Amino acid sequence: MKQIFLVEDDYSLINRLSFAIKKQGYDIDIARTVLEADKMWEDGKYDLVILDVSLSDGSGFDLCKKILQTSKVPVMFLTALDEETDIMHYFDRSASVAGKKDIILSANTKKLLGVNKGDSIILDTPSGSYNFTISGFRLDDKKWINSNGGEDSAIITKENEIAAFINIEVFQEICNNGNPDTIYYIQLKKYRNIRRVFSEIKEQCKTSDKNIEVNKMLMATMGFSDSQYIMNTYGIAACLLLMVLLAGIFMISGSLNSNIAERLQFFGMMRCIGASKKQIMRLVRMKG
Repeated sequence: MKQIFLVEDDYSLINRLSFAIKKQGYDIDIARTVLEADKMWEDGKYDLVILDVSLSDGSGFDLCKKILQTSKVPVMFLTALDEETDIMHYFDRSASVAGKKDIILSANTKKLLGVNKGDSIILDTPSGSYNFTISGFRLDDKKWINSNGGEDSAIITKENEIAAFINIEVFQEICNNGNPDTIYYIQLKKYRNIRRVFSEIKEQCKTSDKNIEVNKMLMATMGFSDSQYIMNTYGIAACLLLMVLLAGIFMISGSLNSNIAERLQFFGMMRCIGASKKQIMRLVRMKG
């Protein structure tokens, strides 16, 4: 079975991607930081790496460069960068994928395939063959500058590898034609019994638990998670809460006992120096 390595720190995105990937029959390993990814990475284990560009402890670009030093595994980037300067500095000024027949290729394509701007090419995909016209090439002057002033590349290719940039609508068409399965996202109303809803969905849709993916962090927060790891966490949290409550009770009890002991000592001393019982009782009433 194909194995995919996902490095992403957004929990909601992790849940959606995990569901979509598992739906296609792939296994997935997930790391949420560069440090965690370094520990989990094994060359030859994965068929595809999906990297977030901006991670909490580093850059997906740096991690990609490190991986590709020893591996030829394909790498896909996820990014929220959508400024024109984040993208178009990588291409010729005249290059564009505005049209559905336009395609931009990596600079090494000129040497590998002997093609030029304006040439027609055929791209074979799982959804069939698509005809494109080359509108430009990726720059190869090594000055790949993004809006943050960095010199990182959104696509890193080696000698015999080619990168292609196409119109987003065409890309979605290729994905949809090659993947007829439908993914549904369900948001429940307030005060709904989540477990009962899942049971009803499985019964009505004739499906199983492996085809249903949930927001694990949200379920854990609400106390509805059936994950063994989360269940163990619930037990630890309950023990810690009980310890805090007991500590509070003992502190209050100790404070009361200490106060009572001090008063007994004071009244005993007053009695020793000759105060009458009536005077002691009056002091007790005054101190409450």
